[in-house]
Amino acid sequence: MANVVGEGAAGRSTRTLRAEGALSALAADPHATDRLRRVLEQALVFAGAAFAGFYTLGEDRELLCLAETAGVPRTLCGVRDCYSATGRSPVAEAHRGHTVWLGPRDLAAQSQSRRTP
Repeated sequence: MANVVGEGAAGRSTRTLRAEGALSALAADPHATDRLRRVLEQALVFAGAAFAGFYTLGEDRELLCLAETAGVPRTLCGVRDCYSATGRSPVAEAHRGHTVWLGPRDLAAQSQSRRTP
């Protein structure tokens, strides 16, 4: 993929071209085993985040379990392996369809987060 700076011939910005390139790379092989990780990495880039995680229901359907991550190690963010699906954690809220964006102060305020020096 070529690097593009400034406006393209059709007047599209660099950001638009980068987004189109990222989406075409993700769509190139929808059955690839690393597709979820590639999606999370794109989320990091476009959201300007340090960590992205994907939780899915566990076998008992009562826990949301971490299936894949991208970015800094999860322990630096105070993120656990599992959360109650019916609880009030940000992970459970996101599972119920609410958009959740957490900053460092938000993570530190979570009573269930692990504190890292």
